[in-house]
Amino acid sequence: MIMDLTVIIVNHNVHLFLEQCLASVRKACSGLAVEVIVIDNASEADPYLCFSAIYPEVRFLRNIRNKGFSVANNWGFRMSHGRYVLMLNPDTVVGESSFRYLCSFMDAHPDVGAAGPKMIDARGRFHAESKRGFPTPWAAFCKLFGLLRLFPKSGYDLSYLSENDPQRVDVLSGAFMFIRRSVIDKVGLLDESFFMYGEDIDLSWRIRKAGYLNYYLPLRLLHYKGESSRQNNELYLKNFYGAMQKFFRKYYPRSSRFFAWTISLGIGLIKLRSRFKRFWLGDKPQLPAVDRNVLIVGGSSSYETAKALCQEYIHGLASISLLSPAEAETIPEGITDIAFISPDLSFEDILRRIEANGKASGYRFVHHICHPAADILISPSK
Repeated sequence: MIMDLTVIIVNHNVHLFLEQCLASVRKACSGLAVEVIVIDNASEADPYLCFSAIYPEVRFLRNIRNKGFSVANNWGFRMSHGRYVLMLNPDTVVGESSFRYLCSFMDAHPDVGAAGPKMIDARGRFHAESKRGFPTPWAAFCKLFGLLRLFPKSGYDLSYLSENDPQRVDVLSGAFMFIRRSVIDKVGLLDESFFMYGEDIDLSWRIRKAGYLNYYLPLRLLHYKGESSRQNNELYLKNFYGAMQKFFRKYYPRSSRFFAWTISLGIGLIKLRSRFKRFWLGDKPQLPAVDRNVLIVGGSSSYETAKALCQEYIHGLASISLLSPAEAETIPEGITDIAFISPDLSFEDILRRIEANGKASGYRFVHHICHPAADILISPSK
């Protein structure tokens, strides 16, 4: 049976995020023929046992060991029946109209092989990885040694392009990659030699080389765990730049030996800088947040449950107040955290407010989404 869309979600130990993601996906499927496949990479708990009764329309599959992001997604690709296939991270929230919009866009633009959205984090900040250029040797050198500000048009970082305009780009993020099925059949599945990171760059490269366009669309997507939160993580550096080495060995064989040496040097300098900061500043203990003033946005009928969840999960809480969605278009002074009650607000309204609040406040608000019916509060730290 041919369907409009197949959604593939690869999960590994992020069950609360996954539950919220599935809630938003279910609403985004309205009006379309969609199949949703969740592939678990050896999590401690089986998502099928946790969520199959709540989401009977979802097909849950499980690897007994973590074989990597590419292998898991390829399993889903082989089982898919959609005209379009979406790779989606579990730590995301999609808007209700996003799938319909993307299907219509792709139907109207047969030259587009894949499309991706405008990703924001829980403070409303734009994720630069939403649109990137290919990591040519020069572009990768600039990124690794912190020269992107001096050479903004080096190729990898496209921050000089507006985040609010649809545009052609080279690379889309594997956190949300909406792909034409006929293009996958033509260029092939994900390269399974990429365990984590780099597989989206490789696929984007092959789509472009096959003559199709990759398109960035200013369609909001909440993505909790972006690249910015991993910049000083040594394991992230090893995995990410290891993937870059594989990419260069595959497509720039003449430069791969030099680039391998450059990567080793760059990672070494980053580690040295990080360790120097710890030595110079000392390993200060992480102090709990204090004087956190939470604004709950939603209806009064769910307020007490939402309040209890905030009291349980938000540390250093000083006060809690409630405003209706209409009243909360302007945030009162002194607020540090905003908790939206779902489904009192649609996911699209929540995403709009997160972005608007972030820009208006200098990204000082931490946004949470409260689901009283499921008795959960989703926060960036959870």
